[in-house]
Amino acid sequence: MKTLFVSLDVAHRNGGIQRFDQRVVRALEEICGRPPVAIGLRDHADAHCPNAVTRVDGCGGSKSRLVRRFVRHLISADPDTILFGHVMLAPLAAIARVLRPGARKLLFVHGIDVWNDPAYHALSRIERRALRSWIDGIVSVSQFTLDRLHSAVPNLSKPQWVLPNAVDLAESVDRDLIPSTGLPQILTVSRLDEMGKGVGTALRAISRVVKRFGPVRFVVVGDGKMRGECERIAAETGAAAYTHFVGRVSDEELDKHYRQSQVFLLPSTKEGFGIVYLEAWMRGLPVIAGNVDASREVIDDGLNGLIVDPNDSHAVADAVVRVLRDPATGLAMGRAGREKAIGKYAHHRFVARLRNLLVCPEEPALHTGVANLEGAR
Repeated sequence: MKTLFVSLDVAHRNGGIQRFDQRVVRALEEICGRPPVAIGLRDHADAHCPNAVTRVDGCGGSKSRLVRRFVRHLISADPDTILFGHVMLAPLAAIARVLRPGARKLLFVHGIDVWNDPAYHALSRIERRALRSWIDGIVSVSQFTLDRLHSAVPNLSKPQWVLPNAVDLAESVDRDLIPSTGLPQILTVSRLDEMGKGVGTALRAISRVVKRFGPVRFVVVGDGKMRGECERIAAETGAAAYTHFVGRVSDEELDKHYRQSQVFLLPSTKEGFGIVYLEAWMRGLPVIAGNVDASREVIDDGLNGLIVDPNDSHAVADAVVRVLRDPATGLAMGRAGREKAIGKYAHHRFVARLRNLLVCPEEPALHTGVANLEGAR
């Protein structure tokens, strides 16, 4: 199998889509036995894919350079499978139809990239045409995102699969072996680029948690253009005295924050999957998430976390207080989440599902099911 993977950025940033793309590259190395050809629009020249041997042909943000290199690799690599990492790249499939008409062209979709929400990304006319005419199949991280895509682009009669995010087993932590010290700690990990992640609601909830439970430590890992707005909300609500904005941190520092926390909190309204919930589970943390996005597809309410109205700071506070007042239940939820992440979302599951998707194209799981991928275990 000869694969060509085109991404916005595999190595340049470290958000949820980037981590998914990095896992795709790693999986392709395992499936094909050699590095795939990878192009990254925003990546620097000859960037290195984290945790993989693949070198990324970075275009430095130049769209014209991306098109030229895409054409060059279509001709030189002669791929039989072309994977597009974002709907903004799907129009390139029109070129592939001409230069490599026999190659299979698959598009990965994640969340707000295809929900057609003008606040984040409204699907353009050419993206819609690519979805309808030039792409051969669609691979989504969740059924929720597929449903939203079908609302945005009705009667989309393409083969479709659900390929969930995954985590590495090395991230697993047994919380029973971690001594609890200091104030109870609540953790949020998110880019602070827009308010849809629910950080504002979380901050408003923290002041209510303190009034009902007592002092806590709220750690917000991540940075972005909305950090100033979040700090303003913290100051206005009285949460600032208990909140620590630590910005971007190293993997080692992030792991330390996970280990020191008792609850993971992200009442988002825009998760196409929510890979951070898996990462929290692998550290044995119960998670608190919103009930209006794909979080409810991943989290089992009351078993491995709590699902609440992400726009209701009272409900968010209730959930946090519930876990803090009953540490045993919190530990049980964290263990259940860890077991689910290991059993359903481990890296080897991802590799098996992607292999099945690439090797068995005659059995696509259409909009109503994912039996062909789930059967690869």
